[in-house]
Amino acid sequence: VQVQSNDTSGESILRGTLSWPLGDKHAVEVAIEGAYNFLDGARKLTSNTGADLTPPGSDTIVEELRGEVQISDVWQITPDLTLEPGLKFEYSQIKQEGRLSSTTSVFAEREFTYPKPSITATWRPNGAQQLRASLKREVAQLDFSDFVSAVEVVNDQVTGGNADLEPQKVWALESQFEQKFWGDGVLTLVGSFEKISDVQDQVPVVPLGGSLLQAYDGPGNLGEGETWSLGVKASIPLTNLGLPDARLDVELNSGNSEVLDPVTGVVREFSDAFGLSRNLRISFRQDLPQYGLSYGLIQARTRRSSATSTRS
Repeated sequence: VQVQSNDTSGESILRGTLSWPLGDKHAVEVAIEGAYNFLDGARKLTSNTGADLTPPGSDTIVEELRGEVQISDVWQITPDLTLEPGLKFEYSQIKQEGRLSSTTSVFAEREFTYPKPSITATWRPNGAQQLRASLKREVAQLDFSDFVSAVEVVNDQVTGGNADLEPQKVWALESQFEQKFWGDGVLTLVGSFEKISDVQDQVPVVPLGGSLLQAYDGPGNLGEGETWSLGVKASIPLTNLGLPDARLDVELNSGNSEVLDPVTGVVREFSDAFGLSRNLRISFRQDLPQYGLSYGLIQARTRRSSATSTRS
């Protein structure tokens, strides 16, 4: 079996930004961005006898025109409290041509509009502490290679290109508390929660120009999903403990994801999230300037588990 692949892609971006202060308490910024992206993909699969085994959706061109307008403000409410509201509005037009032969093509065209508000608050009660919280809506950028069918000969697997793929939309809530100590030591607690619509994962896909008999697994949208994470980081100077020019860094975090698979009716983790994860990383370093050298140790450990359940 012979596989031929010829992909050409490109991106052009034009962006303008205008900033100005409004008194001592406001700093406003307005930005406008325009972008053009394209991918011209051509893949061909030929058997040893010369038969054409190319799946539909393997010869296609995808183009996107995208524009975004943004306005944001940094509002110093008090010396200890800062508020950063913002609003982005995105427009996107995606066109795709699936070439079935040198004379025959099928076409698809879609338009999307997304408002993306955000707000971030930062509170600094003193010079050693900071609390930061944010809520924002995010829209993922599509990977155009997901629109083109691909063949993995080694794994004997076909991934269908999906002309109906939509970007994930996320409401993201994040918080972070920071405590400084011992001069340049820092303890940080972090947490996040995301409510996701149109979760992107693997689904049955009929490529552009194909039929129901030519459905393959490929990138698609599942529906509603959630992710969460918690973590703690500490950067500890050890001079006060009798080790000059030494530092211990510790990072521990955990997280999980959940989505209802509409095909199986099973509640499961995202395919690329590896289920419940726990990560621990410890590093130690000491500099010995009198000898012009340093030494250190690093220990890292990751634990992952997964579970599924049925939702009635």
